[in-house]
Amino acid sequence: MALFLSFLLPLLSFAAGCDDTGKIYRHCQDQKQIYEEALKKAEGENQMMLVSFGADWCPWCRSLHTLMVVERESHKIAGKAVIEEIALYKDQDKIPSGWAVLDEVAGYSKAKVDKEGIPLLAVVNPKNKKASFIDTSKIEKNTKVSKGHDVKKLASAVKKAMAAVK
Repeated sequence: MALFLSFLLPLLSFAAGCDDTGKIYRHCQDQKQIYEEALKKAEGENQMMLVSFGADWCPWCRSLHTLMVVERESHKIAGKAVIEEIALYKDQDKIPSGWAVLDEVAGYSKAKVDKEGIPLLAVVNPKNKKASFIDTSKIEKNTKVSKGHDVKKLASAVKKAMAAVK
């Protein structure tokens, strides 16, 4: 039954008018399926996985997306890691939820994960199922006119998190 629902829910959300075209976080799609596919890809390519949990309305989430995905080649932040972005929206807005994915990844981590704010960023080793979360508040670079992250601090934090899950 659960497998049937995992295929049916994305279709229902599309039919109900959910449209995430052009969005960073594909909130109309099954977040668990998105995560599992990326995890399999990372494992198959013998790579780490960098998971960003967030929402399109969040300026810090958009900043991480720009640094890790759009400008990935120029910054080389994640090396050859597989990057995936998982949507976290309020209960009434998520179809289906990314919270189950966050709970799973948090379970891989030895540290307590503060789930109150976004973005949340984690490095996952798909082979040993270890995870290390990065405190994104410590890598912020905010100005009076913009919210964002410092690329050097981000690169250093990702490198440290990758070493922690080996």
